[in-house]
Amino acid sequence: MDCNFSFKHYGETLERALASGYKFYTHLDFWRQRPEGPSMLLRHDIDNFVKRSVEFAGIEASLGIRATYFVRIHGDYNLFYVNDYLRFQAIRKMGHEIGLHSDVVEFATLTGQTDRMEDLFRREIRFLETALEVKSYGVATHRDFNQAPNSLPYVGALDLKQFGLEYDAYHPAFVKERKYVSEKVDRGIGWWENCFCQYVGKEQQLTVLTHPRWWFHQHFYED
Repeated sequence: MDCNFSFKHYGETLERALASGYKFYTHLDFWRQRPEGPSMLLRHDIDNFVKRSVEFAGIEASLGIRATYFVRIHGDYNLFYVNDYLRFQAIRKMGHEIGLHSDVVEFATLTGQTDRMEDLFRREIRFLETALEVKSYGVATHRDFNQAPNSLPYVGALDLKQFGLEYDAYHPAFVKERKYVSEKVDRGIGWWENCFCQYVGKEQQLTVLTHPRWWFHQHFYED
């Protein structure tokens, strides 16, 4: 199997994982159930390219797989724009989970509102839930361990229950206690270690983070 950033390769890898006995869970279901045995959690951080997110959702739904999609309200799409709204509704109707992709610290820093980050965080949650008519149970911060300004330490220190949330996607249960695989999105297309296909059958518990912007129909040269 050739490793690339095509939707075909993504689907083939999921098929191989299913054949190898992996069970798939949304982040919320895994957080609540803590199942044992081979499992894979699929996480999509939608920074942009909402249309490609629907491609992922369709592939997963066709295989009976549910994933988690984290939506950024400060991104370059508009949750109230009819085409984007309908795309997110399509993802939701396929049975996938919708969560918040928060960049509260970056937004507060750029707008000079670092003294009211808690209010801004609540507003992010309220905006997402109102715009898409969903209940958000989890948050994944925009920009991760090696990028700044970074919301990860701030959000990680919050009592999320006070905000109506249940989990942080960067909790050790997702990224430390399982094999965590992600593209290196701050340095161009590629993986921090290896393509997630390389871990199927080798790692029993996988969390796979992808960003729709890097995935194409024909490798990464043509869309």
